[in-house]
Amino acid sequence: MAAMPPTGTPSETPPETARQRLARLMDERRAELGLDWQEVADQAGITREGLRRIRRGTGKMRAKTMRGIERALRWKPGSIDAILAWGDPNPEPEPEPPAETAVEKLAKLLGEMEATMDRIESMLDERGRRLMRAGREIARTAVESQPHDQT
Repeated sequence: MAAMPPTGTPSETPPETARQRLARLMDERRAELGLDWQEVADQAGITREGLRRIRRGTGKMRAKTMRGIERALRWKPGSIDAILAWGDPNPEPEPEPPAETAVEKLAKLLGEMEATMDRIESMLDERGRRLMRAGREIARTAVESQPHDQT
């Protein structure tokens, strides 16, 4: 069941309208995401002036426009309808961090391997140290020769 609009007494400030509430929640979400209004408009696929009219309550909101604003503010579809019915927006979950690429994994393993090799090398004689250095050079060359866009 949708929440009802707040009520006020004659001596209090009039309650905000549904469109004023939408504007307030849009502004809060924009700030939370660290976006400026131009970025919101661009991501929503509308002009900044069109977005300004919607925020002021004077612009028409077609379904396509609402979906664009929801996408830009990372709200699930239907959030604007919910807000206008005195409900709450439904934020999209935070995106997963990008997966570590194969090259990044290999570089990390190489770093760990070098630390281990340092410990081993300190226990070897001169011939063993030369072999260890050759092994390091082979591993380093293998990593550097990998394409950088593999996942």
